[in-house]
Amino acid sequence: MTGVDRFAHEIIRAIDKICEQDALPFTFRVVAPSQLQDPWQLKNIPVTFVSGFSGHLWEQVTLPLYAKERPLISLCNTGPVFKKNHHVVIHDATTVAVPESFSLKFRLLYKILMPILGWASKSILTVSEFARNDIARAFNITTGNGSVLGEGGEHILRYAPDESILKKNGLERGKYFLAVSSNAPHKNFRLILDAIELLKDKNIKVAIAGGQNRSVFGASALKNSGNASWLGYVSNEELRALYENARAFIFPSIHEGFGLPLVEAMQVGCPIIASSAASIPEVCGEAAIYVDPKNPNDLAEAIMLIHESDTKRDQLSRLAKHRSELWQWDAAARNLISHLTRIHSVKASKK
Repeated sequence: MTGVDRFAHEIIRAIDKICEQDALPFTFRVVAPSQLQDPWQLKNIPVTFVSGFSGHLWEQVTLPLYAKERPLISLCNTGPVFKKNHHVVIHDATTVAVPESFSLKFRLLYKILMPILGWASKSILTVSEFARNDIARAFNITTGNGSVLGEGGEHILRYAPDESILKKNGLERGKYFLAVSSNAPHKNFRLILDAIELLKDKNIKVAIAGGQNRSVFGASALKNSGNASWLGYVSNEELRALYENARAFIFPSIHEGFGLPLVEAMQVGCPIIASSAASIPEVCGEAAIYVDPKNPNDLAEAIMLIHESDTKRDQLSRLAKHRSELWQWDAAARNLISHLTRIHSVKASKK
């Protein structure tokens, strides 16, 4: 599951809980292709499976035919381009900012879809102030007040930590640094490998968890190097264990619309070393050591600071837990509901 996928699932789960607690001015329904099985296990929101095409054709043809005039919310960057009563969450403009991270086919798709969605949709929403400005510059899309939803990280607490991942990969509690994401170029994992090379006499271990969708990110790959090891895909239970037992979490990305792994790490009090780029300072605030994403010496110094100082590590852990309270799925879902209520109540009052 990518960060965008996670956003959609967790927003839906949060809205489902809110429907149980509050009386809302409208009802929700999840609409999905008939080939899928229901992964949401919702109590208050029905899920409808609609047969027709698959993939982008399902999204562009089958979905709007089913929705008709009803409002539609697309949570994962794209949606039917000529659907008028449509709200789209665009997470970033990374395809423009860092094109080498994506396949040519994927870049062309976004180059065509994004401006049309910005023109045709009733509203465009996003996940951070940085992303809001990012998509305005890249796609000439203007978002209105209340369009920034935020994200959350408390979903990681639903999973019991599976510490077998540590033994399987030769990791000792509190003695390894962790990175989590795909190995797309904009995730900048090369910075970690270069920093670890500078520290090779210190025996610093870094575990990198995550996979890669080649149809999206192209064929770039990183090899295991010295004390850095690629774990591949890990389960949610394994991921929580990795966060909880890491000396610190390293997030070297050069471009992010939000940075979901950051708030997952903060939820369990994992100290953070992060790039000073893009949305990352907006998300982490004072709860991180920031480094120049182009300077491996800067990262090496930050790693050694936490490696050698329990006091600094404990301070960052407390700051991370406190900062995590700012980013909750319930708040993001309520932001979305407020946005929809504002727009559709205005429309109703004009009739």
